[in-house]
Amino acid sequence: MGSPSASRWSFPFHPSTSGADYYVLHGRVTLEEGSGLHADIAVHMSQTVREALPDVDAKHAQAHAINAIRKSIDTQNIEFLKSGKRQPIPLSSRQFSITTQQFIFQNPSDEELAEYLKRKVYWPTKLGAPKVWIADPCEGLLSRA
Repeated sequence: MGSPSASRWSFPFHPSTSGADYYVLHGRVTLEEGSGLHADIAVHMSQTVREALPDVDAKHAQAHAINAIRKSIDTQNIEFLKSGKRQPIPLSSRQFSITTQQFIFQNPSDEELAEYLKRKVYWPTKLGAPKVWIADPCEGLLSRA
């Protein structure tokens, strides 16, 4: 499967309209390889995470939302489809340590990190990208332990 790319967001996170005590961000993640497969998503931010962030706008919450989506993709908890079925993605206290006040999305081994970096360079290059941004600050959140 190709490399996913976030293509559309509706920032800022907004309170759930269903009466639940979480915040929601809707978006679409597409595969860059041109198959038309995508995942319409609803990132659900818990109240604990909301209180840990200065704001729910893109500046303060986008990197965390992207990493929650990446984790759901890596663990195969979302499905890429051609239809518009919206799929939930949690951004909750499971990813946020109240003790350390840090987000923890993944703790990759050296082998997993090396494999990720290979894919990070391979897919954009294969798709014709002139450069690949390795030092993405959003991805820097992935290795915090």
